[in-house]
Amino acid sequence: MRYAGDMTGTSAALVRRFRIGATVTAGQIVVRAALGGNGEITDAAVNDYTEAVGVTLEAGTYSTTQGTGTDSAEVMVKTTYSPFQLIRGKVSGGTAADTDFDGTTDNVIMTEPTGESAGITLADTDVGTSEFVGGYLVGLSGNNIGAVRVIDAHTDNTSTAVVVPFDADIAQNDTYLRTFAPGLQGVELTTNFEQWNGVPGAGADLPDTGHSIIWEVYVDESNASHGSLNVINPSQPVVEFKSAFSDHAFNSIA
Repeated sequence: MRYAGDMTGTSAALVRRFRIGATVTAGQIVVRAALGGNGEITDAAVNDYTEAVGVTLEAGTYSTTQGTGTDSAEVMVKTTYSPFQLIRGKVSGGTAADTDFDGTTDNVIMTEPTGESAGITLADTDVGTSEFVGGYLVGLSGNNIGAVRVIDAHTDNTSTAVVVPFDADIAQNDTYLRTFAPGLQGVELTTNFEQWNGVPGAGADLPDTGHSIIWEVYVDESNASHGSLNVINPSQPVVEFKSAFSDHAFNSIA
């Protein structure tokens, strides 16, 4: 994860040092430590980062061993802290960071099995029970490569569909990416808190758990929020979300 601007228009990140209550890595999301948490910031949870503080800019090792000077147990790390900051990070295909996307049931790469002429319905049974209504359907290969539409409907284990049709037919063996879209919230984190988990799993209806709101979506460095994009890696696109915290330690509704 990295700082990617501020909704107020401020370009420079607001940064200060915070005492840690858990060992942290550089580039992870941290939250306010609970009372009695022996620190000011601590690890998030994969599906709960209410009272977020920001992203760490350096690593720190938490210790309860007595020490002095540079060996002191009182470790502080630089962290962003604006309530209105935007955070950009890679989207993983699973709970662990850097997991590939795939076309298995309830995952995100879908393939049209027979062909459809209206440019609306993708009839891949591997949509499973994981709904992406309100998210994006992005053409990765075939007739509509690079085209982006908002997903409007889902039928379990049958199909996903858009309401604004693609310009071309959804041809047999065309592949598409299902992903989140701006305005959606509930993005979970990977287990190291350094990436977004883009595969919410069976039975998940967007938005799911998690405490950020999508601002922009990037596929192979192209901004999907700005229209058609340039797909470079059709079998394994690099997806990133830019998001704002829906609950922040210094502007909290928790």
